[in-house]
Amino acid sequence: MAKTAHRKARDSKVPDTKLLRPFDVTKFGGDDDPCFGKLYSLTDDECLYCGDNELCGIAYMNTLNRKRISYEKENPVLDVEIDALEKEKDVKEFVTKLRDKGFKNMLVKRRVKQRFRMTDEVVTKYI
Repeated sequence: MAKTAHRKARDSKVPDTKLLRPFDVTKFGGDDDPCFGKLYSLTDDECLYCGDNELCGIAYMNTLNRKRISYEKENPVLDVEIDALEKEKDVKEFVTKLRDKGFKNMLVKRRVKQRFRMTDEVVTKYI
């Protein structure tokens, strides 16, 4: 059998005494933490070999969600407005299609409520 190659010594600038100290969990995700939940990337070697990469990904997701929510509060969300316009267009087309078939307003209202799951007030706005 051939001898296996021995692993090279660690080339680290971190002193051994610092490696023996346990992590301070209260600093995770805080301002004092240099990386956890801030610099998460699936392609970086540091993140791939880290033992806490799943927790870091969850912390990073929460950070991005907070940023997204604060951004949406300050700026109008265009995709929601577009969805509302598309839904309004679909409702109006459905109402005209039912009226062309000869349905009365009460039956049109009931069918629109069933199909688009709307309240009476919203349906009467379109009819």
